[in-house]
Amino acid sequence: MQEGKRAPQGLILVRLGEITLKGLNRGRFISRLIGNMRWRLAGLGDFDIVQSHSRIWVRGEQLSDPDLMADALERLARIFGIVSVSAAYEIENDYESLKQLLADYAGRLLADGEERTFKIEVRRVNKDFPLDSYELSCELGALLLERFPRQLTVKMQNPDLVFSVEIRDRTYLFHDSLEGAKGLPVGMSGRGMLLLSGGIDSPVAGYMMASRGMILDAVYFHTHPYTSPQALDKVERLAALMACYTGRIRLHVVDFTEIQLELNRYCPEDMLTVVMRRVMMRVADRLAGTTGAKALITGESLGQVASQT
Repeated sequence: MQEGKRAPQGLILVRLGEITLKGLNRGRFISRLIGNMRWRLAGLGDFDIVQSHSRIWVRGEQLSDPDLMADALERLARIFGIVSVSAAYEIENDYESLKQLLADYAGRLLADGEERTFKIEVRRVNKDFPLDSYELSCELGALLLERFPRQLTVKMQNPDLVFSVEIRDRTYLFHDSLEGAKGLPVGMSGRGMLLLSGGIDSPVAGYMMASRGMILDAVYFHTHPYTSPQALDKVERLAALMACYTGRIRLHVVDFTEIQLELNRYCPEDMLTVVMRRVMMRVADRLAGTTGAKALITGESLGQVASQT
């Protein structure tokens, strides 16, 4: 790095998708997303999160730690509203600094001595930069071939490594992306009550609703001793796993044993499942009224036989 130039700063590039199509409400969606990001990154340190056009940049000195960077990337990739995330480096708009950064960056990726194919992608938003996108990609590609002649070969279709450069108010370099959860930020579409069982259908239904921006509460109907403690434990673990994507989930556990015994005693056998489900819906509706949930969510699927929940 040249004298007087700042060292490259590690940061995270967050790409947005559907949010950018919103009109006058776009600011509300982005504010909610940034709030969700701050909540998800809590515990890793303080971060400066800034939105610019269709991107969000996450900066923090702690991102120089590779393990913490990887943890932060995984957390962000699970947030609805994010299309993809990348670990990136940021420098001033200086061509010589960019060449040095790219050479050092590629050197770390090629430290294992393996041969790889590569290409350079350049996006020059700042038209004051002395080289245009094509010239810059050619120059940087030639630089890497000169530095690593035995390890690198140019391949424009499906290469092993893609080095991406963006020239904006500053220069950004990254080479890989982690796919995000997409959808809309949780909190933009009200609150729903999920009837959660130990199967796969109800958590998938909850995940799909959360991906459209809905906050989730959940209710589980427990019939001890007819269902084992392991069944409740499984539901709790399912809720915890969902929370990695949906944010906090309040799980309500309803002791359903006495109600089920009464239904078994008085309800015709061929009507038992239907009546039991109706009672569960009524209980869930009452709970929804106490939490502000405006919808009930189940894992029912057209053409599929329903379980008790």
